[in-house]
Amino acid sequence: MTQWKVGYPSIDFTGRFKKSMIYLRKNWMKLLRQIILNMMILGTLGLLINSAMFIAPDRSIKRNIATQINMIKSIYTSIKYYASDCVLSNFPHRVVAPDNMVQVSVPAGSFIMGANDGKGSPNSPQHLVDLDAFWIDQIEVTNHMYWLCLQKNSCTPPAPENRFFINPLFSSYPIVYITWDQALQYCNWAGRDLPTEAQWEKSARGTTGEIYPWGSDTPTNGFGNFDNKVGTIISATTYAAGASPYGALNMVSNVREWVKDKYNPTYYQRSPLINPNGSQQGSMRSLRGGSFLDTVDRLTTFFRFAHEPSSPGINRGFRCVSNER
Repeated sequence: MTQWKVGYPSIDFTGRFKKSMIYLRKNWMKLLRQIILNMMILGTLGLLINSAMFIAPDRSIKRNIATQINMIKSIYTSIKYYASDCVLSNFPHRVVAPDNMVQVSVPAGSFIMGANDGKGSPNSPQHLVDLDAFWIDQIEVTNHMYWLCLQKNSCTPPAPENRFFINPLFSSYPIVYITWDQALQYCNWAGRDLPTEAQWEKSARGTTGEIYPWGSDTPTNGFGNFDNKVGTIISATTYAAGASPYGALNMVSNVREWVKDKYNPTYYQRSPLINPNGSQQGSMRSLRGGSFLDTVDRLTTFFRFAHEPSSPGINRGFRCVSNER
């Protein structure tokens, strides 16, 4: 008959504590992500409850349910494609006040701008442009960052249609429903500026004229949020696989980005080849980078959008730049 030992083994509490601390040091990012995931799950349950609370007849029920489903998909996608700090390991970067934005370095030198995609195209002709060194925000300005500016009375609230801004669950999402003036106001508060089209494009494609920030591979779900596949915006801290040659994220997906230039479809035909500051003609402003709504043909690093500067929208955000110093 088997003899079972009864009793309690001695426990080395000191040794276990040391092992626990070593484990925490090595796996703190994994544990943090698990905590965030649990918070997201709780938030998702809250969204589902919220759907049930706002029951309305006919189309409003379907619209509200569709909105909540898209927000849940957004949360899931943000977790799935979260880009940890390791994406910065190979890129020169810094953290700047007052919003604790991470910026990546874009060195001085020339790059290929535009595309030879047909006579009369606003993207033509392709030309070589020389820029001074600068720093660009690694991600789009987030809800939390914009809230900091609002608390200092240096920014004005986004349009009331922005359902993400006041919900802390979406603090890492890009601020949207912002006009061009509001974007510039934020960058000035932060001691930075809106990028010129040339600065934005070099940050997105590097020096060799890449079609997409990640190279020439056809866009897929792992590279960015586009073609209405998620149905809404997601966190700005996503898609490491889609990072630009300098480490900037979501340059051609999630939201379009306001830049400093006025939009002029013929500007490239006579633009300066050294530090171009954009056209002084016209009333429209330029936007760069595709959004979650845009199809693949609009995700290229050279595609230019024109928009009324006083018109905010769910697919329009921004990031800032700083001169080298």
